[in-house]
Amino acid sequence: MIESLIRHYSLANRYLAVVDVHTGLGPYGYGEVICDHPLGTDGLMTAIKWFGPGCGLPSIGKSSSVPKLGLLDYAWHQVMGSKSCFVTLEFGTLGTAALFDTLIDEARVWSGSECASCHSKDVVAEQMKAHFYPRDDYWREAVIFRARQVLHQALVGVS
Repeated sequence: MIESLIRHYSLANRYLAVVDVHTGLGPYGYGEVICDHPLGTDGLMTAIKWFGPGCGLPSIGKSSSVPKLGLLDYAWHQVMGSKSCFVTLEFGTLGTAALFDTLIDEARVWSGSECASCHSKDVVAEQMKAHFYPRDDYWREAVIFRARQVLHQALVGVS
């Protein structure tokens, strides 16, 4: 789908700022800008210019994320020119241990495994929602504030 949108709208010929929003990793309520452009590339230099030296760089261990390969960002990397970048804006929620517990519970309930601590699909769905979208006005306000800040930086960058 992304490749067909890139072709249809001739996105390879434009200045691009792609911000992929996620939740789950990092400090509670903080939005980390994560850049997976390879070291020494124009995309990485553009991301640092637009979002500052605090950009998370998984490839050197400077991020709440680990290095990843083959995800959506790599389709964008292939078509982006020197004045474009793809970043992930990752908002921290309830911590890594709670994340793994939630994901394990979900895997167990959907696989139908028998265990004393397994919950119903409805309970696990609520746990997932509560983990990735906390019911806390502070968290939600922090997310809106940081998202507006990062999107503003991206718009200034492409302009």
